Amino acid sequence: MAIVTVSRQFGSAGDDICVRLSEKFGFRLVGKKILRERMRSLGCPESVIAKYDGLKPGFFASLSRDKDEYLYYLRTAILSESEDGDCVIAGRGAFLVLKDIESCVSFRIIEERKLRAARIMRSSPEMDEKIALKVLRGADRHQYGFHRSFFNFRIHDNFLYDMIINSGNCGVDAAASAIASYAREKITPEVEKAGQERLNMLLLGQKIANMLVFTYDVKIDDFRVTVEGQTVVLNGVASSYAEVEKAWKIISLELPEFSFKSNVRIVQDYMKGR
Repeated sequence: MAIVTVSRQFGSAGDDICVRLSEKFGFRLVGKKILRERMRSLGCPESVIAKYDGLKPGFFASLSRDKDEYLYYLRTAILSESEDGDCVIAGRGAFLVLKDIESCVSFRIIEERKLRAARIMRSSPEMDEKIALKVLRGADRHQYGFHRSFFNFRIHDNFLYDMIINSGNCGVDAAASAIASYAREKITPEVEKAGQERLNMLLLGQKIANMLVFTYDVKIDDFRVTVEGQTVVLNGVASSYAEVEKAWKIISLELPEFSFKSNVRIVQDYMKGR
């Protein structure tokens, strides 16, 4: 079970590298279209996808509970698509959702802005350099804002990537070959086994979070559920401990074989108006 995630600057040939990489591995390519289809099948409203997917939320959108709903569905979609392994996942913060999985390797594709603009102009001859650069500035702003808003991560920070590749220096084939070589070297059978076990725990935690939020309307913001052995751990922010107690009672009823731990921070009036 190997998973390759690729974060790419708009116009950097990242999509072409993902296609070539999936061909070299024989892996499934999971891009924006497949993730959106998975989110719809899980029940995510089209209006929520249109409002947040890959975008920097506006001020009021960033305060809406729809933002949390979008992230629940996105996490579930990424984890579900990863479940069978052997896939290349492009974009949407997948490297952050899967960062603790041993059999996941993550790459960032970058390129000088003027070279990206030239590539865009070649694919859209009606576009001049001024417009192409404007498009790139908007795309870069949305990518930065998306990761900052949903994952509290600065996309230019380097520490979570296994490798950063400048596609302007090496080209599509060399980039795909470098990624494939690194992944084959790093992901051993032992690493694959550990990664599958960790993914199963992440999936279980996300399913518990979705149950608490969508079925039982538990109101905890920035909500994440992790499973550590036989213990369900809640993380997030709530305005009242009553929400934590509600979650505990539900888990005791639905999952009696698990013990319970809360790391939820209680902040009075935090959720007023949300």
